[in-house]
Amino acid sequence: MKTLDITLLSVSAALFIIGVHQTYIGGIEFSYSIFMLSLAMLFWYQLRKRNTSAQTPSDKKKKGNKQKKK
Repeated sequence: MKTLDITLLSVSAALFIIGVHQTYIGGIEFSYSIFMLSLAMLFWYQLRKRNTSAQTPSDKKKKGNKQKKK
């Protein structure tokens, strides 16, 4: 995992926890935007993860050959 992926997942989890806390304090109308931001970051993380794993085997071989030549 790359640093951006770890950051996205961590911030998404933290925002979810903050959203739960704000729901207890003020109700769902105050925490709705926090939950939506958390969900958006989680979707962004999933998109990045899916795009990384969607590389074709030929792309992986090309990258492996470049690393061996160096």
